[in-house]
Amino acid sequence: MKTWYTNDFTLAEIKQLDYGSSFAAEFSKQHIVSFQELIDIAKGKVGLYPETKDSTFYHGRGLNIDLALHELFVENDLHTQQGQQGTPIVIQSFSESSLKKLRELGGDNYALLQLVWPTQDIDYMSNAGLAHVATYADGIGPYLSAVLPPNLDRIEAAHNEGLWIHVWQSTEKFPPSGYTSQSYMRYLMDTLGIDGVMNHEPDKFPQP
Repeated sequence: MKTWYTNDFTLAEIKQLDYGSSFAAEFSKQHIVSFQELIDIAKGKVGLYPETKDSTFYHGRGLNIDLALHELFVENDLHTQQGQQGTPIVIQSFSESSLKKLRELGGDNYALLQLVWPTQDIDYMSNAGLAHVATYADGIGPYLSAVLPPNLDRIEAAHNEGLWIHVWQSTEKFPPSGYTSQSYMRYLMDTLGIDGVMNHEPDKFPQP
């Protein structure tokens, strides 16, 4: 199968893609929005939670992805805490170097979250790893199983380092038997003390 990278194309070319029909025929007229268009929709109404990729790869393609994201936030007055009233910014990444660059560019104005892949070479969820993450990020984003039994102590360990935990999980085995999506997310947060959940059902997120 032939594959391409996003920046192999212009935005105009990407907008020709039949994006919506991959979900259902009723969405066939829906097209990919630019990040600027997403900001226009969300600003003042809801937060933004973008994910950056490995910046070294994009540097080789002539793109400073971290600087580009920061400059876009500056253009939209979202680079300060005052500007983020109504639109809080959290930036997530599996790339430690990307998060460190964004801390350098934006100071403490962006909340940063270190994503954790299950087979990552660096053990970010160890005591030493959590202490390391706390030197440049505000939160840790492990796969859900990394903080379920027998790993429940990782929740308290992260909190002890001043890190909040936002877990992520594919749709597979979510929620487990006996739960609805809403009741399981409430269990994760209210009972286990996890601070947030990333999944494909934001409309099921339990309300206060």
